[in-house]
Amino acid sequence: MAYSEIRKFRHEISILKHKGIITGVDARSVQPTPALRKKIARFDDVLSGKSTPVKLSKNETANMKAAGYDVFKGRVLFPHSAGEKVGVSHGHARVRQPNGVERVTIPVQYHKLDSYLRGIQKNEKAIDAMKQKNEFFAFRFYGHQSNAVYRTIDLLVDDLERYQRIEAARSPTSSAQEMNEIYRNLEVVKVHRSRDWGQQAERNRTERGVYNPAHYKRAKRARKINRFKSEAYLERQKVASQTYRDNLNAKDKAAYKVGSKKRAKKSRRKNANKKGKKK
Repeated sequence: MAYSEIRKFRHEISILKHKGIITGVDARSVQPTPALRKKIARFDDVLSGKSTPVKLSKNETANMKAAGYDVFKGRVLFPHSAGEKVGVSHGHARVRQPNGVERVTIPVQYHKLDSYLRGIQKNEKAIDAMKQKNEFFAFRFYGHQSNAVYRTIDLLVDDLERYQRIEAARSPTSSAQEMNEIYRNLEVVKVHRSRDWGQQAERNRTERGVYNPAHYKRAKRARKINRFKSEAYLERQKVASQTYRDNLNAKDKAAYKVGSKKRAKKSRRKNANKKGKKK
């Protein structure tokens, strides 16, 4: 074997050793063996920068393995594109893009599209824990960005299920090929600010827009209480104003009437200007 090939081999061994894939060898003096060559061939994506091994907790590693990620020696291999960086934050792996948007690694194994979406909602607490309180979820679907950002993963799935293409794929007549294509073209991401998601997200979904009778009754009762408080306050102000006028002397009453006429004139002029602007 040529010396240049041995140098290349040792350089690749050094990279895999630094990533934690290979242990117990000296990269400076190691000689090529069939076993090491197989490892280099297996982890070619790590050497080319298309995949990065990450050390996570045992529970998180088990979740990632169940979701279909490749695991070797307790390290999870995360595939990513050029320019993306893989790291660990709050015990979860993060794949960050150059613009600051992070790809969310969903710990749910894919078998069918319907069961995959149900699995996301079932594990919503674990997935919501992957982001901080001031962060949002969003998604890319066939390369197009969602027109909203979401506080919870459940709200994201709720909007996603309304897409006509997904509704058609979840029907009994759809094929596995159609569902697999949708899964490959769906990407859930995490953004730190709504303005990071394109120019500006059209809306921020922070609560589910579903009618709730109990919430309606509480809101109605609160409006009634507030209206009663407002009416009681106005009545007290009316009595206080009348008491103040009754206690004025003749000179102060005359000045008060002049001031009242000026205030009334100013109020009518202001209302007239508002009506003119509405027209």
